[in-house]
Amino acid sequence: EGPLMAASDRFKLVVKGQQTHGARPWGGVDPIVTAAQIVTSLQTIVSRQVDITRYPAVVSVGAIKGGIRNNIIPDSVEMVGTFRTFDPAVRTQIIDSIKRISSDVAASQGATVEFELGGDPNPVLVNDSGLTARAVESLQRVAGRDKVTVMPFVTAAEDFAHYGEAVPTFYYFVGVTPQGKDPNSAPSNHSRISSSTKARCRLPCGRCSARRSTSCSRAASSSNVLPVRMGRQRRCGRAATTHLNLSAHRRIRMNVTLALDADTAARCDG
Repeated sequence: EGPLMAASDRFKLVVKGQQTHGARPWGGVDPIVTAAQIVTSLQTIVSRQVDITRYPAVVSVGAIKGGIRNNIIPDSVEMVGTFRTFDPAVRTQIIDSIKRISSDVAASQGATVEFELGGDPNPVLVNDSGLTARAVESLQRVAGRDKVTVMPFVTAAEDFAHYGEAVPTFYYFVGVTPQGKDPNSAPSNHSRISSSTKARCRLPCGRCSARRSTSCSRAASSSNVLPVRMGRQRRCGRAATTHLNLSAHRRIRMNVTLALDADTAARCDG
């Protein structure tokens, strides 16, 4: 229960210098060198400024674009990146730090910088305590207590978190790693899906509940995105539809999302 996946923001920095020939760097202001110093300095936000004993945080620059020729120092460089947080105060702190650091470093080199915050952030994904307690009990009964574990903080983000701002939500991960396969050996989030027929959904769903079964006979496939109704919720007036997004992830093999409002939860018995 509580925060599970991070809030995500994207940002853009445009470092503006003065173009000059590569043979005469003193004739201009080099935005490439300035951008390099900004990238290095931004790493001190998490390592030296944020109290990571409370919640983790991440600041990453994902792309740097600037210049057109080997012998021309350009007049500007664009950088784009992302930062992840679990606390609104830390989010504000990181935004202020990115602005301050990039501006001060640019000024020290005679350059300027423009900061732009992306307009489509994801909030922190929070599992409702009451719904989580009920769902975990059901999962332990179906899969076994030793097969249900508590996830650490996940610094990846999920737009399902927006549902949690309107209704109680519960988000969890289902593993389908084939027997004999070490899940830690697969590249995170980018590996091939196993086509093994041994990897099957083991949770109640609408199709299976009609047969009063507790498992689904559908094998995992690389292109499957299966709409599923969870067990007895199928008979509720406003059942919560979930999706199984099958992907070969080190620990996360399927993402299962579930949202219930208070009235629906009262009519559903698990």
